[in-house]
Amino acid sequence: MNKRKGILEELRQNKSENSKYKLLAITMQRYYKIYDMDCGTNFCDIFTALYLEKTEVTYDEIALRFGVSIPTLSRYIKQFNVLAEKLLNKINI
Repeated sequence: MNKRKGILEELRQNKSENSKYKLLAITMQRYYKIYDMDCGTNFCDIFTALYLEKTEVTYDEIALRFGVSIPTLSRYIKQFNVLAEKLLNKINI
C-alpha cells in the first residue's frame, strides 16, 4: 500500500519538530486509550503501532495484526491526521 504523508508522518520524519511530534503523539495516544475504554475499539493500539513503535511496520502487517482491512486502516490513518491537525490548530502544541 502506498503511504501518503499526513501531518503525523511529516512531523515524525522532521527532526527539528521532534519534541512537538512526541507531545502530539503522546496526547493522542492518551485520548485514544480513553476512547477505546469508552467505545470498545482498538484505536490506541493501532495508533501506537503506526506512530510510536520503534520498529517500522508496513500497513499490511498492522492490518493483519489487528484484524482490519487495508481500506479500514486507511480511514483510521485519515482520522488520526484530522485529529492531529485539530490539536495543532486549537491548542497550538
